[in-house]
Amino acid sequence: MTIFHEIELLLPKCRARLRIISFLSTVEDASLYELNSYCGIKITRKMLEEMVNQGFLTKTLVNRYKLNMENEVIKELVRFFKKIKYNPFNSAQP
Repeated sequence: MTIFHEIELLLPKCRARLRIISFLSTVEDASLYELNSYCGIKITRKMLEEMVNQGFLTKTLVNRYKLNMENEVIKELVRFFKKIKYNPFNSAQP
């Protein structure tokens, strides 16, 4: 079992959010369709809007989402993901 799977097992209800943050840390922004395509699990607009309301994401005028890099939690998660080379997309389990 890889560290990616262990993190997702430790935080099972956060799996989608972890993947959203991981993917968005590698791109400028993304649409709901792009997030669903790359994350490998169902992402809902409601989930993204909750993350916007919590200050983790920002939403552009054309319904694209990006990380709020002014948020300390997001900055630290991105730093941590880079440190452990967290990439659930190459090792995703169904």
